[in-house]
Amino acid sequence: LKTDRCAHLAAFSDDDLRDAADVTLDISVDPFDQVSETIARLTACVGPDRVRLALPILTREHERAELVQRIAALRERGMRRWEIGNLSGWSLLGIEPTVEAVRAADLDIAGDWALYTMNGAAAQAWGRMGLSRATVSIEGHLDTMRAAAGSTDLPLAAVVYQDTPLFLSESCAWATLCGACATPARCTFTEIPLSMDGGIRLRIGRRQCRTVATMERPLCLAGRLGDLAEAGINRFSVQFVWRDYAPQDACDVWRRVRTDRPLANTHCGNVSRGFIQGPTGGGDDAECD
Repeated sequence: LKTDRCAHLAAFSDDDLRDAADVTLDISVDPFDQVSETIARLTACVGPDRVRLALPILTREHERAELVQRIAALRERGMRRWEIGNLSGWSLLGIEPTVEAVRAADLDIAGDWALYTMNGAAAQAWGRMGLSRATVSIEGHLDTMRAAAGSTDLPLAAVVYQDTPLFLSESCAWATLCGACATPARCTFTEIPLSMDGGIRLRIGRRQCRTVATMERPLCLAGRLGDLAEAGINRFSVQFVWRDYAPQDACDVWRRVRTDRPLANTHCGNVSRGFIQGPTGGGDDAECD
């Protein structure tokens, strides 16, 4: 279970959280006091060995100093389990990308989907760089996942629910439409729909003054977890990132995916290639593109 907003977890009961092998929180989005409070809640609920702190997949130079300060403060509190989605993750944590350096720092570092893992060679490379787990590429399909899992001892996870970012832009779409920036303190922009040729529909959202484009329909592999397990992938990541979810909606998705029940209005991307069974749907509106 991963989120970049503390509020997403508000409707999760302690039992919901305990059902997660890892609860991962991106520390870069919410104010630090909220992040600290959420970490304290999670630690009390599931224990420190199941709380993981994530670094963002994109960090600009003007954001680096504050992020490094947050990392240092949390490491001083004994937080040793981290997730990175960019090659800069090791330097932000202040270590070299080697097994020896990670062990010397007493850290456990996992890799998110943006650390490209399409095959076993990539997974083996991440293992040599000190990762305890990698995440197979969301652009892959079942055969590539099977091949990767069969050629490495590094544990591999698959993203089974996510609003995948199609692109990130430093230019604010809302400010462009309005002709001026309202300033971050006054900005009320959350999301606007965008329809494209061919019936493609996107969500255009905002994250820290960046424009984030995602598909209107999230990626969802619920209903196919058995096929993934058969391919050697038995760690699954449910991610509430890049989009603002109502807390109860996030909790409902979590419960449904955990029980391997398909969701309507979702897609399964390239992973549908090579599935053992035919498409399970996910409701009348679900599709495998």
